[in-house]
Amino acid sequence: MEGLRRWQFVDELNVFQIALLLAGHDPAPLERVAYSVFGDEIIDAAAPFLTSLKNAIRAERLDTIVRPWNQSDDEIDWSNTLVDVAELRVWLARKGMHDTFFRAPASRATSALAIDDTSSAFHSPKLAAAVAAWTAVANDPTRRRGKSAKQAIIAWLTENAGSYGLTNRDGSPNKLGIEEIAKVANWQPNGGAPKTPSVLPEPSPLLAQTPDKVRPK
Repeated sequence: MEGLRRWQFVDELNVFQIALLLAGHDPAPLERVAYSVFGDEIIDAAAPFLTSLKNAIRAERLDTIVRPWNQSDDEIDWSNTLVDVAELRVWLARKGMHDTFFRAPASRATSALAIDDTSSAFHSPKLAAAVAAWTAVANDPTRRRGKSAKQAIIAWLTENAGSYGLTNRDGSPNKLGIEEIAKVANWQPNGGAPKTPSVLPEPSPLLAQTPDKVRPK
């Protein structure tokens, strides 16, 4: 794996590493040299990110894992102050910075399918249930046979209630919760089961014939 992508394996980073990655630069040399060695151009590019990170940590808007202080000047030791990448993603999202190196990884082909990622800080069980039910019913005509869309969705949610926390204390399906989710996933708000197309009978071949002229007697 080349470039910055290899840094996706790291779960905790210090503020210098984060700032450089946000600016699009590889922080690997920090393992050997000081931050100041990167040069004015790179440091200037990373400066807004570094300043924002430091301010957020000082104001306790961004949690850290390790936050040691330099005994000499009573200042935070930024090189050894680590930020959890998962917490960092949440902080960046609150600031509207979605399109960065730290955007949440897509575990599926599309970001929409990552809705069922229970490890995400933005995971919504009810939304995941609605999307899963809509997908299952929309893609399986047999589930809609003789039912309205809402009825088919309710049936699917009832079958899979345990997987989405839609059960009561006794383990029975939570009918009220399922009903609420079915309203969201229902694409036929006016109700009614889909009509089965009727096949019109073919016209009689006799109708296509030109009637014989009445011969005079």
